[in-house]
Amino acid sequence: MSEAAKALRPEIRWRDIAGLRDVLIHNYMGINFNRVWAVIERDVVPLKEAVEYLLKTI
Repeated sequence: MSEAAKALRPEIRWRDIAGLRDVLIHNYMGINFNRVWAVIERDVVPLKEAVEYLLKTI
């Protein structure tokens, strides 16, 4: 996603999302599943709403 698009929704922790992806891909033996679940519960709905907004406005 472009920096300009991400700037339209600054409340989303874009860098943290990318960081979590890196951990899941490269450190799968050391994944803290409780942390992953907490991220899912806290961040998936706001992220979905932000992406839907961006798809409508870009």
